[in-house]
Amino acid sequence: MSGAIFETYVLTEILKSYWHKRVQPGLFYYWNKDKKEIDFLIEQNQRLYPIEVKKGVSPKKDWIKSYPVFKKLKKEIGTGVVVSMVDATFPINLYNFKILK
Repeated sequence: MSGAIFETYVLTEILKSYWHKRVQPGLFYYWNKDKKEIDFLIEQNQRLYPIEVKKGVSPKKDWIKSYPVFKKLKKEIGTGVVVSMVDATFPINLYNFKILK
C-alpha cells in the first residue's frame, strides 16, 4: 500500500499546485488494452507531459517501460518525469529508454 499512498500524495500535490492558481488541470491517467500504464498525464498547450510515480530509491529502466506508447498518440509530447524517492535529480532519455546519470 505504501506505493499507492505515495502516488496519492504526488497527485494531491499536483492538484494543489493548480488549484492554488485557481486553474483546473488537464490531468489524466493512461491505461490501454496491453496493460501499458502511465500514472499521470498533464495536458497543457496541446502537449502531454507524462509523470510516473515510483516509491523506489534505485532508478530502473522498467520505470519508463510504458513511455513508448506515445508513438501511437497523435499529440505532441513534452518533458516527462519520474517522481521517486531517489536522492538526486538526473535526466532520462525517453527516446533510447535509458536512464542517464
